[in-house]
Amino acid sequence: MNPGDRLTRDALVAALRERGVGFFAPGDATPASPPLTDGELIEGLAASADPRLRNALAILLLRQPALGAHVPDVVGSAAEAVADVLRDRYTAAVYLQRMWRTRIGIYLPDAPLLPDLFSAQLGLPLPDERFGLVGLHALSDRSTFNQYASYETMVELLFDQLSAEWAHERTSAR
Repeated sequence: MNPGDRLTRDALVAALRERGVGFFAPGDATPASPPLTDGELIEGLAASADPRLRNALAILLLRQPALGAHVPDVVGSAAEAVADVLRDRYTAAVYLQRMWRTRIGIYLPDAPLLPDLFSAQLGLPLPDERFGLVGLHALSDRSTFNQYASYETMVELLFDQLSAEWAHERTSAR
């Protein structure tokens, strides 16, 4: 079996859902068999032809910051084009996490900060400069389309999902 056969859109969406990112239309959302490892999911998202799934990598890292520990290994073993996408999306997650730290803390109070691995390598501002805002704009300016708006939309979808989960938990606890 070709490894790419396991990394279909539906398998990636199913793996995102398993890890708490549930705002993509599921389609068949057929999980890969065996399930995708964290490294396979990270690389599969970075290699996806779908820009929304590539951007979902940043959202996955906001939801599950511990998965960031896999990024250096995946960057080291992936094709250069995929590694470039991964560096960009990881760095976007670092900036977004600083920008939205207070609001993220409401829903994910124990989430550790992602370490800044790539901003210097990419020639970008440090993540704490204006709470990540300057860096995210600089990163987005490197793209041919409005990445900043895409990230903002996905962050709002994540917050909508987290808010609904939080409300459901409060209702269920009564």
